[in-house]
Amino acid sequence: MKILFSLFILGSSVSWADHQEKPAHCLREFEAPCAVWAFKKGHFPMPGVQIFTAADTLFEWRGESIYLVQGSLWVLSEKTIRVETRFGAVRSDGKNEIWVSANDEFFKISSLGKVLQVEPRSRTPITIPLSRGFEIRLSYVDPATHSADVSGPTLMNLPAQVRAINTIVPNEEVLRQKASQAAAVIMANVKTAAQNEHMKFDRTLASVKRQELRLKYEAEAKSGRDSYLRELFRRKSNFAE
Repeated sequence: MKILFSLFILGSSVSWADHQEKPAHCLREFEAPCAVWAFKKGHFPMPGVQIFTAADTLFEWRGESIYLVQGSLWVLSEKTIRVETRFGAVRSDGKNEIWVSANDEFFKISSLGKVLQVEPRSRTPITIPLSRGFEIRLSYVDPATHSADVSGPTLMNLPAQVRAINTIVPNEEVLRQKASQAAAVIMANVKTAAQNEHMKFDRTLASVKRQELRLKYEAEAKSGRDSYLRELFRRKSNFAE
């Protein structure tokens, strides 16, 4: 979103060592829209929403939504909130948390709380539920279809998720808490995924066995018909003689 970059390049701004905001004092006054460039890890409390950022994160607070241009966010919300990008959006209904990161190439969403609703950019609106312990990536938007590529949902990679958490959370205590939470939900889903794969294998095996039996019965029936017809013509031939 080039307009957000230009806001910080042109004109005056309120500057601190950790972030800049446009218009001046918009965070303090809960004014929307409010563009924020966090140079370091940041914490920005808004009505019903707590926004934590990684360093070098650019976003715009829009009251009921957040537009993320680049960087990473951890959003703790007491209400319905959306995080939007050029690749699509994610929606959280009610009290929940959202972990997201974005750049010019992709938008990654991870779920550690309740189910999130992912809305890839698409000519035809679609919604993909994202359960806890899973992540999804939206990327390249096809100019012909105006639709983003969707990768996932896939089970979160624990080391990668912990590294992502570490770039955002304010201290070691919170890091330990969130890393433990991530490990628990991932392990729970590993077991569930394994059970689902086992059930899928059992269903596939049963289907293969049914198919084998069907082919066997059809072969036997065909063999019987073939024998009958051959015998029929053999009898006719003998009669003619």
